[in-house]
Amino acid sequence: MGSAMMGYRRATVMVFVAATLILAAPFGTPKGVAQEMQLPLILKVSDINAQVVGLVQGFVPGSLSTAVVSVKVNGVPLPLLVSHSQFFGSSSAYFESRDCTGPVLVKSVADLMIPTVVMNPGNTVHVADMTRPDETITTHSVIYQRDSQRRCLPFTETQLKHRTFPLVDLNTLFTPPFSIR
Repeated sequence: MGSAMMGYRRATVMVFVAATLILAAPFGTPKGVAQEMQLPLILKVSDINAQVVGLVQGFVPGSLSTAVVSVKVNGVPLPLLVSHSQFFGSSSAYFESRDCTGPVLVKSVADLMIPTVVMNPGNTVHVADMTRPDETITTHSVIYQRDSQRRCLPFTETQLKHRTFPLVDLNTLFTPPFSIR
């Protein structure tokens, strides 16, 4: 059985136990049970130096080891995914070229969060330039954000896209490995 499935089952059991304790509270709980069952109300992702990366907003479906985190960079909250060893953006990176070179593009979305992409070198966050209107652009290659190797793949599509700009290399702010607490 995979570790993700074991983690999912463990989390499900923890939620069940917590719900049972909450429902049983008016009738009394065995002394010591509630004290042993201290669930954190707020989960945070931290780096190896105990530097807080951000608050956990949720988890990637099927993976309790990849958290959705709102990371504040220059005071702006950016939606990012954080695994044990690296960051991922909220959008895949699209390119007009066939070899993933040139301007980085993201799909236009009607969302409150700014679309982000994390690219090499390091963990450089590219942010959608919301000061410019989106454009109908034909792209020919893509780097999917959940691909830890960040491989360039052929992908032809004509759709509304936003141009991006590089904001910061997250490796200058945080040091992996990352943990959720």
